[in-house]
Amino acid sequence: MTGAWDTILKGLRPRAKGLFTSGRLVGVEENRVVYAFPSATVCEMAEVQMSELEAALAAHFGGAVAVRLVVDGGGDAPAVAAVAPDEELPDLTGLTDAPEAPIATPVDHLTSAFPGAEIVDEGDR
Repeated sequence: MTGAWDTILKGLRPRAKGLFTSGRLVGVEENRVVYAFPSATVCEMAEVQMSELEAALAAHFGGAVAVRLVVDGGGDAPAVAAVAPDEELPDLTGLTDAPEAPIATPVDHLTSAFPGAEIVDEGDR
């Protein structure tokens, strides 16, 4: 598993690759790969990308590979609680200064991927 991990990560989409790069392989328990993250927040975000990771593992190894995500502080540190019950989440409503992103259509994406391409409207063929 360790030898194949870098190859598997390279095949993931950027968001999944970034998340799983921040963790570490712990081992295999009960026929599942155990992967640890330094914080509960990152672990929760990685859970959303888990199906992509499992699909990449299945493609690489030729069969289903289950993954269990855990939270730890790195090294031999014990697992920590996901979120303290009295912990308050930050208020993000004041974050309004982000620049507006242009809305891109699928045609915009294609023309930016293929510079110099011409759009030809062939009507109702």
